[in-house]
Amino acid sequence: MRIPPIRLLPLLTTAIASISLIACATNTASEQKYTNIQIANQGLSVDRDPLVQSTCEDFQLTESQIQSFFNRAKTISEQELHHGYDLLPCYSEGTLTYQTQEFHWLIRAGGTGELTNSNKKTNVVCPEKESGDIQGLH
Repeated sequence: MRIPPIRLLPLLTTAIASISLIACATNTASEQKYTNIQIANQGLSVDRDPLVQSTCEDFQLTESQIQSFFNRAKTISEQELHHGYDLLPCYSEGTLTYQTQEFHWLIRAGGTGELTNSNKKTNVVCPEKESGDIQGLH
């Protein structure tokens, strides 16, 4: 049986995400600069297609993976984010504390994310070579 190309998109997205999320997550105690990590929602999708939503349900991160992602991530501009990286539809989100300030965090499959509070929004990317041990990220 042949699968139509449009049906392969969610499977391909998940495969790419799984391969890429694996390196940003080796964590040591000395890297614990983010604290009070709370996971609010996991496996969500910005795409309303039921097949994509179903595929995104597998995008689940642990507290350790979130800590590792942000420890290894680098800050990028909004322009770099939109012109240099694929924004995959799957994401997880929650809150964390950094330097005594609470932030809303969001991590997308594909290795991009953001930290937001009432004062600012920071876009970040965890390059594939850095995030290879975070399952599902790239």
